Amino acid sequence: MSNQIIDSIVSCVTKTQKNLIHIKDVSNKFIIFDEPNMKKSYFIENVKSSLIEIKSKVKHVFIRCCEDISVICSGNLIAGIDVLFSDRILVKSLYHPFINLEHVSHSDFQGDIFEDTLLVMSYSNSVKFNNTRIIDSFFGRRIGLVSDLSSSHL
Repeated sequence: MSNQIIDSIVSCVTKTQKNLIHIKDVSNKFIIFDEPNMKKSYFIENVKSSLIEIKSKVKHVFIRCCEDISVICSGNLIAGIDVLFSDRILVKSLYHPFINLEHVSHSDFQGDIFEDTLLVMSYSNSVKFNNTRIIDSFFGRRIGLVSDLSSSHL
């Protein structure tokens, strides 16, 4: 990998606190985190057309104001994921314990979603779970278990 590519990746990723990684203002990047520490949370902000892969367990992922990104958590999510004001987001994880969606559109969450997976949703549309659209459009606020959702309820 060239020094220019390494410098551009390092400039967009900062550790804001001991266990928080902040990825901000990135476009067209492929970023891999393979540091084994399940106490870390990732704050992904204003990222466009990029792939972020996290190879270890993750405490929490927070995505805000992003467009056309993929986040792959191959180690698993411990707490959950928040996605706000974002479009065309793909999140892959072994398991989704908690999902908060606010102003999210055309997004897909892949991985095990069990009956106890909690979903908090506001003003979102075209949301899929494992490539199956269960939320066409929802303009309001809903809190419930993913198992309670179907297109007929919304």
